[in-house]
Amino acid sequence: MSKRNFEYQHDTLVKLFDEFCREHPHILEEIPNHAVLVFQLEGHEVFNTWSQQVAERIVEPDQPLIAITFTLRQAKSKKITLKSLVKLELQPV
Repeated sequence: MSKRNFEYQHDTLVKLFDEFCREHPHILEEIPNHAVLVFQLEGHEVFNTWSQQVAERIVEPDQPLIAITFTLRQAKSKKITLKSLVKLELQPV
C-alpha cells in the first residue's frame, strides 16, 4: 500500500470515528484531554505500523497516545460505514 492509500484509509477511519462518536458520545469520556489518537484496523499490520509512526512523530512528551482499533465485517463494497463496524476498541499505547 502506498502512502497515499494509507492517508486515504486514515481519513476514512477518522470520519467513521467521528460518526461513531456522534451516535455514542459517551465514548469520548474514555479519551484523555489532548490525547493523540492512533487509528488502527484489525488485521492490517502494515497500515497500523504506519499509523502509529505518524502519531509518534507528532505526539508531545506529556500527551497520551490512544489506539482506536476498528474491527470491520467483510463487505461486498469497499466503502466503510458504521454498518460495517463490528467492534471499536480504545486502549493506551
